Amino acid sequence: MNTYRTFLKLLLRNYIIGSLVSVFGVGTVLMFTTISLNRADVPYLLFVVFVSFLIMLACEFISFERHIRPIRLALTKASPSIEELEKAYIQTHKFPKLTGIRILGPHLLGLSIPAIAITHFLIAKQYLEIPYEYIFYGATAAVLIASIHAMLEYFQTSSSIIPVLEELRNKGKRLHYYELSLEGQVLVSIRTKFQLSALLIGALPLMLFSLATFVRFSEHSDFFIAQYWLWAAIILTLGIALSLYGAWLLFSTVMSPIQHLRTNMKKVESGNFTIKASDIYSDEFSNLINGFNHMVRGTPLFH
Repeated sequence: MNTYRTFLKLLLRNYIIGSLVSVFGVGTVLMFTTISLNRADVPYLLFVVFVSFLIMLACEFISFERHIRPIRLALTKASPSIEELEKAYIQTHKFPKLTGIRILGPHLLGLSIPAIAITHFLIAKQYLEIPYEYIFYGATAAVLIASIHAMLEYFQTSSSIIPVLEELRNKGKRLHYYELSLEGQVLVSIRTKFQLSALLIGALPLMLFSLATFVRFSEHSDFFIAQYWLWAAIILTLGIALSLYGAWLLFSTVMSPIQHLRTNMKKVESGNFTIKASDIYSDEFSNLINGFNHMVRGTPLFH
């Protein structure tokens, strides 16, 4: 139960961090430094954001509940069966990917579709004095920002699931004398992780900057160069900060299994040939851990 509660707290922390960085950080700065708004429009836009946010939370909670159910059952049930533990173990490995899918699915659609509909209605009724093309700009920016949010949470969740995997493995051993393992199966390739990181670090900030530049210049034909560089500096600073954060997340994701393997290698060097590295990874490191464990089991035969 404690492991499950800790896991929920970590997921909530990740969600808040991802939201602050992508939605409230990048999105808010992008909106208020790129488009020109009348003061009278701001309350209506805040209303749109608030209503859409509530709908998004409802949609995302339904999806999250479905994804977390097998894990909650295995962690909170006193004596889960082997089948329940195996299902939870695989679901936990898939959870970072499912988190990204939730952000790009119920999160994005639950926010953007109501926002588009309400904004269109307010413009048609002349409550909002903004061009209709702003809806298109906003929808495009929402996709880019949601992509940033999804990848941030993917890497953060990859670290958060490790204690859950360890607890599930311990339950399997304690209750059924059965060791849960993917046996070298690759669920998410390291190549995919690096490709996502390259997208997060490089392409998405540039795409956001290109969109913001287009909107800014389409609004202000008399835009002064000094104003442009001030605004561009703000956007580029966000891009650089996001790139550094993405690089740190990638480094942490790769170094965690390497450090785990290094720790166990030192134990073998000291003469402990009963050690076994925990096979809690779903990428190519699972093959490496599996090979290390087979090697250690064979070592006493040559001593």
